[in-house]
Formats: sequence, C-alpha cells, structure tokens
Amino acid sequence: MTPLQALALYDEFRELTPVGQAGDKIIEGLADRLVRVDLLDRAARLLDRQVKFRLQGVEKARVGARLAVIHLLDRQPDSAIKALDESVAPQLGDALAQERRRLRSRAIFELGDAQGALKLLEGDNSREADLLLSDIYWRTQNWVEAAKVFRRLVGNSGLDGSRIRPDVAQFILNWAVSLSLSDNAEGLNRLRQLYAAQMDNTSYREAFRLITNSTSAEPGDFMRLSERFEEIGQFQAFLSAYRDKLKDGSLSATN
Repeated sequence: MTPLQALALYDEFRELTPVGQAGDKIIEGLADRLVRVDLLDRAARLLDRQVKFRLQGVEKARVGARLAVIHLLDRQPDSAIKALDESVAPQLGDALAQERRRLRSRAIFELGDAQGALKLLEGDNSREADLLLSDIYWRTQNWVEAAKVFRRLVGNSGLDGSRIRPDVAQFILNWAVSLSLSDNAEGLNRLRQLYAAQMDNTSYREAFRLITNSTSAEPGDFMRLSERFEEIGQFQAFLSAYRDKLKDGSLSATN
C-alpha cells in the first residue's frame, strides 16, 4: 500500500499498536516511508507521539534526534529545538550526544545565532561537524575559516592523481572561492597546482579555472559566482548529508 494508505490504516487502528519494541519498530518504519515521499509533517507527528508517550531514556533521545532532523529538513528550526528539549535523557553515548549537539547547533544557527552555534561545536572534530561549520562560515562570509574547513573536508583526496568524486570536486571549488574572497593568492596558486588536472575532468572545470586564474578574473566574478552557488543551495552540506542517508537507507539508520 502507499505511505498515505499505511498512515490511514495506522491512524484507524492506533490503539492496537503493540507495546514495546515491536510497536516502536512499526511506527519508525511508517515514518521512514513518509519521509521518503517528503511527507515530513506526517512523519514528525508520528515520532512526536512516540517521544512524548512511548519512549524513555536513550531510545527517547535517539528518536528525538530523528524528529529534530525531520523538522530541520522541513525548515522548522524552532520545532527541532523543542524536539531535542523534550527528549533529553541521561547517560547517552558520545556519538548520540554529539549528534544531538550538532542538530541543536544547526537549529540555533537557522534562528540567527551563529556564535551560539559555533560554541556548541567546540571540541567536535568529526566530519559531520566540519560539514556544519562549512555551512556556517559560508553563510556568514567568514572566508578565512571557510577555507580551512574545506581543506579538511578535501583531505588527501586526489593527491595521488586518482579521479576525484563529485562531492570532493565541489569542496575543492568551495575552497577555491573561499581563498579568492579572503585574498589568499598564495593559497589559491597552490590549490591550482594541486587540482587543476583533476578539476578539468569534472563539471566544475570552467568555474575552477575562472576562480584560480587570477590574471583574467575580476573580484566581482568571484562574488557573483559564490552568490549563484548559494542561491541554488550548493553549500547546505550538513543537511545534504542527512538527505543522502535518508535516500540510501532509512530515517532509523541516521543515528
């Protein structure tokens, strides 16, 4: 049956939902199906009831984090914070506790508190934290720090001459834009020497050449290029990572 038919059936016979893990698995499976077809509000209502009435402890915190992800994907950061507040639990593992901090950081950043968001990420050296930092520094136009983060995200990819993945090519382009807008000509020259050949084999070939060729490009070209990428959402790296997880697996696999 379709996700909407499954939801209607569940709503009609909700009182028959099994107690314990069996019932929780049914609810989360249904939420997964609703998220896959972009019925985020319906999935959120399911998990909200689960958090408020069915779960305790670590499982409540885990599902609360999934609910926060849905609210962020649905552009409701205030609801994401509420979901995290209502699912607080003691003795969480480090991985889950860090994920919840990153989700809270993203939410308060969306509400306009960039400094508060950065403070929550202090001491978090994960790739997921760098994805979020790249979003924050890009949107606040902190090009010096953005360049450092993109450098970390690229890592050693392609340095052996191997073909680079599309996501890495995008990070390299972001890195180049950040170096350009922070007037780091030396860093830009090094980047061109390292990646010009690999970037020629990507869809970012012309953009990379424009940004890294300081003799032919005007400063306004860089700004217009960065504004174009921001408009089409190319640099929502943190939430894009969650969307990829949902596309490849399920909501229940995100934490």
